[in-house]
Amino acid sequence: MLTVRDVSIERGYRRLLSGISFGIAPGELWQIVGANGAGKTSLLRVLAGLVAIGVDGEINREVPMLYQGHALALKPLLSAEENLRYHPSGAGSRDTESVSHALAAVGLAGHETVFINQLSAGQQRRVGLARLWLSKEPLWLLDEPFTAIDVHGAALLEKKCRRMLRRAEVLFSPATNRVDLAPTFAFSIWHPMPNNPSNYYVDQFSRHLRTGLRRPGDLLNPVAFFLMVVTLFPLGLGPAPERLAELSAGLFWVVALLSNLMNSSRLFAADFEDGSLEQVVISPHSTALTALTEVASHWLFSGVVLAILSPLFAVLLHMPTAAIATLVLSLLLGTLVLALIGAIGAALTVGLHRGGMLLSLLIVPLYIPVLIFGVGAVNEAASGRDPSAWLALLGALGAGGLVLAPVAIGAGLKIAVDR
Repeated sequence: MLTVRDVSIERGYRRLLSGISFGIAPGELWQIVGANGAGKTSLLRVLAGLVAIGVDGEINREVPMLYQGHALALKPLLSAEENLRYHPSGAGSRDTESVSHALAAVGLAGHETVFINQLSAGQQRRVGLARLWLSKEPLWLLDEPFTAIDVHGAALLEKKCRRMLRRAEVLFSPATNRVDLAPTFAFSIWHPMPNNPSNYYVDQFSRHLRTGLRRPGDLLNPVAFFLMVVTLFPLGLGPAPERLAELSAGLFWVVALLSNLMNSSRLFAADFEDGSLEQVVISPHSTALTALTEVASHWLFSGVVLAILSPLFAVLLHMPTAAIATLVLSLLLGTLVLALIGAIGAALTVGLHRGGMLLSLLIVPLYIPVLIFGVGAVNEAASGRDPSAWLALLGALGAGGLVLAPVAIGAGLKIAVDR
């Protein structure tokens, strides 16, 4: 079911492992024994498909896989039940009864609606392990599953693993040279395929939407920034209506650009830190389309909200009434393009130390055409001319971005996980 032949792993200029060969048959439990830094976790990540750079040899995995690593891929502002239902691996269950049973099995009955950030470290670990009770995968890769759980929790997990040996392979990476079950590391990755793959993308969009709604700052910060600039701008230039109206189109678009730039730096960062990104990359679903669900959520909280509120701000800046409809439409189209470009930059820089400056250097030049087309459309409408040509250009950028950007985003995220 899992065969490894002559695998070697290098990280940087250091060779961690070389000549690793073994095979795992159904019903076997394996432990990887070695000192700290010997490459046990690196080998698990290679077996899971998370790392490809610096790896030589042949790995044949014939069955779906569940993988759980040090990071549990749990969202602090989602409840225990929601985290299991909308898991980024796609292995979550929409059956509330099954989720409740899994939580009860790990001693968390009655905690279904409790947010993750209100649970202790041990309880959070149990929520992560509850996914084992929902799993149908015949191969498990677990790294440090007993970390931060008490003796009773360890006994529950050990009992579950031994039951699953009849139909599953369980590969452990222990922290010490002991080979008994209890002290092993726990790493969990999923390779499930739901009956209806389209539900997976709906679930991921719902996960990002729920998380965003429970962080009011994500919704209010762009609006507050917009309002602050619109309020301060007349103080600097003077209150002359004609001058404000003349400059309003450029002001709106510069503010939209800067707002999107600030928000783009946070895209994918939380998923990278909590391990959700690993689960997305390993899942059998398209990484590109999964990332697009987060970009869509980001666009709703930034671009769509600004477009809806823009008529109010346009009145404050004395923008001609004839241009307001064009302003709203151009912002809807343009902020979508800005969100897609920002997501490409965020995918390439996520996990990098001080990646914000590099992000700006990468994406600001690509923002310029969107800025020109958006301002041109609004100015045309304000002058009483037809803005359809400018809007068509924005629409073409949006259509092309929806086709090409997800591919670049997916590739960037895979590179980020491989680093």
